[in-house]
Amino acid sequence: MMRPGCGLAAALFLVTSSADAETPGLQPGFDIGLFDMIPQSIEHQDRLQNGLTLSFDLKLGIGQHFLLAAGYLAPPGNLFPHNKLLSIKLDFLFIEGNLTPYLGVGLGYLWQQLHFEFDLGTVGEGSGAAGLFEAGVMLKRWPDYGSVSVCVQYVLPSFSVSYPFFVASGSVTAPFLLVGLKAGL
Repeated sequence: MMRPGCGLAAALFLVTSSADAETPGLQPGFDIGLFDMIPQSIEHQDRLQNGLTLSFDLKLGIGQHFLLAAGYLAPPGNLFPHNKLLSIKLDFLFIEGNLTPYLGVGLGYLWQQLHFEFDLGTVGEGSGAAGLFEAGVMLKRWPDYGSVSVCVQYVLPSFSVSYPFFVASGSVTAPFLLVGLKAGL
């Protein structure tokens, strides 16, 4: 009689191992990223603070062409205002090998703070779902050493941040770009 855990272990082994050494199964890893945040429009230039943003992604390579990643993105330290994003994303790698362009799409939960022109920096806050789109070039995929990617991410909030009631009525949706570098195993 086979133990329940043995069947699961055998199935996991079959999924993660590959008959062909050139075509890997599941490959766990992580990325650490450094980005510059750029507001998407001039209207939001003074509301979103440009600056350094860090990311950490847990990723799972699926064969040669797909990467599934769960990530967290936030400014270093306790900067104010800030954007924080918790996301899950799927990347498609176009070419097998050490140099490949890729595209990714994902969903996340975004916490966003915006400056408003009142009293030298009134801040409005909002949070909710956000779309995440990524394009980049993975510079190297060394099996034992990791990867380096140059990429651009576009974050599109599905929500608006309301003006504080004493400033004005209405709300603002503030998408932004992240341009940067990711490295990992």
